[in-house]
Amino acid sequence: MACLGDTAGLPEDFTPHSLRHAFASMQLAQRIPVTDVSAWLGHNDINTTYQIYGHLVEEAWDRALEVMETAYPRPSAPSAHRGSR
Repeated sequence: MACLGDTAGLPEDFTPHSLRHAFASMQLAQRIPVTDVSAWLGHNDINTTYQIYGHLVEEAWDRALEVMETAYPRPSAPSAHRGSR
């Protein structure tokens, strides 16, 4: 493998596993759902994927919250002024 890596101009520390990790990281950065990436990687448990790549998914929580707040806006607070009597 080292000979092929030299020919291709890959770094000395390159391994097939680093390519797998780069692939998964790029997919998550492109907002592919972690469930799909987990299946592609062959992980039996999504928690395995989340433990390794969870730091790349955290912004998804912010996006999900934004979508939910847009779809289901919070009701306005009742007005303090109830009119004159």
